[in-house]
Amino acid sequence: ERAQGTLTQASTLAAVTALHESGSVVLRGVFAADYIDMLYREFAARYGGLDLSAMSALAQQPPPNPIQQVGNGRFEIALRMNGVFGHPSLFANPVLMKFLTPLLGGNMMRLSSVTAVASFPGAAAQHIHRDHQQLFYEFAQIGPALPLYGVNVSVPLIDIDSVTGPTGIWPGSHRWPEQQKATAAGMASIPFQRGDCVLIDYRP
Repeated sequence: ERAQGTLTQASTLAAVTALHESGSVVLRGVFAADYIDMLYREFAARYGGLDLSAMSALAQQPPPNPIQQVGNGRFEIALRMNGVFGHPSLFANPVLMKFLTPLLGGNMMRLSSVTAVASFPGAAAQHIHRDHQQLFYEFAQIGPALPLYGVNVSVPLIDIDSVTGPTGIWPGSHRWPEQQKATAAGMASIPFQRGDCVLIDYRP
């Protein structure tokens, strides 16, 4: 599928169904592992020399600041889109574009941001949160019934397992009313490899 630049009809149907029902889907092997390794080396060249205290100090600099601390030992970095991070094969991957374009309104699809999350050894689990509140959240039945309007695409630069800390997802939470709260017991997570990507409805 990567060589053809598009998912098969069966894969597309399965992925759309998973996004609709669970709010997330893992697409295996969308990116070549050697390309992901290039991204990792570039990221390491930019930030790999920083220990926790140095990264924390950078995050405390006044705005505009591309580094934000988002947890104990966890940082979100707005990446400068040059070098390998500026290549269309990352932010306009043909497999993802062909899959997402019809789901997000054709030519109306927009790229919102490109960030990286860096977690240092010993970082605590991130707090449970939605990436965005439901639209029209004051009307309990409207937001959960709306179609998909935004997708987070997570591309790991290393292999992810239970030790390195996968992203936790609450299946079906994109259909929950705004006031419904998640608990740790309902979390699902799976390991994934370099080259995979995780698509997450913006509402969970």
